[in-house]
Formats: sequence, structure tokens, C-alpha cells
Amino acid sequence: MKRTAEDLKSNLRYAIHCASPSVISGIQAYRRKQWSHAQAYFERVCEKDPSNSWAHFKLGMCHFKKK
Repeated sequence: MKRTAEDLKSNLRYAIHCASPSVISGIQAYRRKQWSHAQAYFERVCEKDPSNSWAHFKLGMCHFKKK
């Protein structure tokens, strides 16, 4: 199945709509290279949803970037 750019944009809008405020804030802080702030948001996500592998990955990346 070939995906179009519009399909991908639609999926992204859906994912953002479903994301928690902590995930969105973490992404924003991460993009601004505010590693400590992003870390705090991703820690909150990991506490609420320990099975969220993406949040664990981003949390690890914050630790890595801070060094």
C-alpha cells in the first residue's frame, strides 16, 4: 500500500490529537533543546504509562543530550 503525503499528515494530526499534554510539552521542550524540561515531561509520561516505549526512548535521549 502506497502512502501519500496527505495520509501521513492525517496520521500525524491524529497522533498529536491523541497525545497527552505531557507528551506534547516534552516534544516541544526537546525541539527547543531544553533537555531538563523535556526529561521531566517524559518522566511523567513514563510514570503514567510504563509501557510507552517511545517516552522511555526520548527520556534516554534527554539523558544522552545533557552530557
